[in-house]
Amino acid sequence: MWKMIGTYRKNEIPTQHFWQTTWLGANLMLFCTQLILFPINYGILQLPNQYPEVEVVVDDAVSQDPAWPADEQLMLLDDQNGKYYLYSRSERRLWYIKDSDIHSISYSGMTNVFQTPTPADSTTK
Repeated sequence: MWKMIGTYRKNEIPTQHFWQTTWLGANLMLFCTQLILFPINYGILQLPNQYPEVEVVVDDAVSQDPAWPADEQLMLLDDQNGKYYLYSRSERRLWYIKDSDIHSISYSGMTNVFQTPTPADSTTK
């Protein structure tokens, strides 16, 4: 009974004190983890997964590249100072194109980055 309350005699090993400290440490660690992840759980610190899907018409030098996607349906990740960062979902590749290499860009809607392209999305011309 005295061991359950927490008073120990001089020669006894305080086993309950060890488990109390262990549980307290584990709970504090879980609490701190949840406190750090709290904004992420509510979407405050997450990056957006929706980006505009665009159809890009580029110069012949770029379009003749064998690595250039045939469907030309790309996602516009960023455009700054005449530089475009495009992502091809079908080939899972990132493209960096200058403004001078692009003839036209047409917006076709918002798309999720992680969604795999369906056959209707990747039709070739």
